[in-house]
Amino acid sequence: MAKIPEIRPKQSILGTVREMLGRVEKESFWNKVSAVYNIFTIKDTIDFSKVNYTLSRALYYASEIEDRNGKKWGANFIMGAVFAKPIVNAAASFILGSPIQVDSKDEYTKDATNDWLKQNHSYFQQAIRNSLRDGDEYMLIDNNTKVRLLGAENVDKEVNALDLEKVDSYKVTYYYEDDENSSITKKKYELKYSSLGIEVTIYKQSDTKGTVDADMSTKYDKERPIAIIHFSNEKEPNAIYGQSEYQSCYILMANYHEVMKKSIKNTIYNSAPVPYITGIENTSKFLETNGERQDDGTYKINWNTAKLMLGTKDTQFGVIQSPDTVSSADKLLNLLFWGICQTSETPEFIMGTAVASSKASTESQMPIMVEKAKRKQGLYEKPIKEAVNLFLYVANKLDPKIKVDLEYSLVMPEVAQADETITLEKAKLLAQEKAITKETLARMLGLEEYVDDVQAEVKKADKETEVSLERESSLIAPYINNRPEEKVSEE
Repeated sequence: MAKIPEIRPKQSILGTVREMLGRVEKESFWNKVSAVYNIFTIKDTIDFSKVNYTLSRALYYASEIEDRNGKKWGANFIMGAVFAKPIVNAAASFILGSPIQVDSKDEYTKDATNDWLKQNHSYFQQAIRNSLRDGDEYMLIDNNTKVRLLGAENVDKEVNALDLEKVDSYKVTYYYEDDENSSITKKKYELKYSSLGIEVTIYKQSDTKGTVDADMSTKYDKERPIAIIHFSNEKEPNAIYGQSEYQSCYILMANYHEVMKKSIKNTIYNSAPVPYITGIENTSKFLETNGERQDDGTYKINWNTAKLMLGTKDTQFGVIQSPDTVSSADKLLNLLFWGICQTSETPEFIMGTAVASSKASTESQMPIMVEKAKRKQGLYEKPIKEAVNLFLYVANKLDPKIKVDLEYSLVMPEVAQADETITLEKAKLLAQEKAITKETLARMLGLEEYVDDVQAEVKKADKETEVSLERESSLIAPYINNRPEEKVSEE
């Protein structure tokens, strides 16, 4: 029996790193200790790996991006990464197409919360989009209820080993260059957010031990929630961090890039037919007759269809036709494209391509996207509720009428249905036939989400239309009134 080789983690200066395509993990202190002393190990029970955030951003922008260590990512994915942006952008739009709302008997707190959710809708949608792309995103809510996104690569989580859902703290790291005493000093700022407050530690240059800045640090009340909320995508039960939507697409995108690159290269190389000549008895005489002598003594022959070339009775001219490689490449690219759509649960039409009725219709593909969005809404309810609870706590300090312990239910926006296009056509037909009022038409099209008083809005629109028609009539009237009368000839 052949001996199975032992697979060891990669080694680095900073520590042991375990790596897979799209994810990277720096082993914890306890993992290394347990490996040395052969005691209990938590490698198989807790997954500390993160998404390779630089690679996921490189795919999203279909570009090559350099990480903090100077390593470049994305070059081998660029032409396959053209599908990366629609995968997460479309999903985020379906998941959170309109603002989240809360429903509660306390009207004052409910209205304040819904106003805050509406004002920060773009932040929530961006947090979901980034977590779909990177697996993780972190939202910070400050003491004035202002929202800020931190970026996944700047944040590390510390969790309770017995309860992975219980977060002890978040560590946010920033790097700056300060001008001190006319010299540039590189500094690293570590901000540790916990239920106790914010502890700021500053490291200068290559210092291994930092200094806690008491002026920048802040202490919290014991009841205050941690100021950071983690938005994670498809996080496994034993994992600390989430999964990127691209995790199952890396190989497909890399192969798409490779097929596309070689197909383009082959097409360019073989786009011009290669001429050949046989049966030349006297090469020197042939070159002198048909060629143009160069300064270095060689001859140049200008080959074109309008040129007459002279040879002997055995001379033959021909062209080598390159084989057709585009057809086979096209089949491979289609298979890879369908693989990307299938594994990312993204319909073809969302990629911007027309859908042939013989293969699949928009109506038949839409349910896939709808069900995916509904499932994701359920996954994101937890961090959204954490954000609402944090807002209530902070807002209560600013306005005591806002209740901290509000009993509420979260109302997620309705996901677009497959028959929306049909509903729109029905609404247009009913309006044209004057079978429904303008107010009913507005409600059919869901304008209540954007307009507080539909009836007042319809009246306002009618008034504006009336004023516009009067203005147009006043501009046209002089030309109509002064138009010369047409003379009718009598026969």
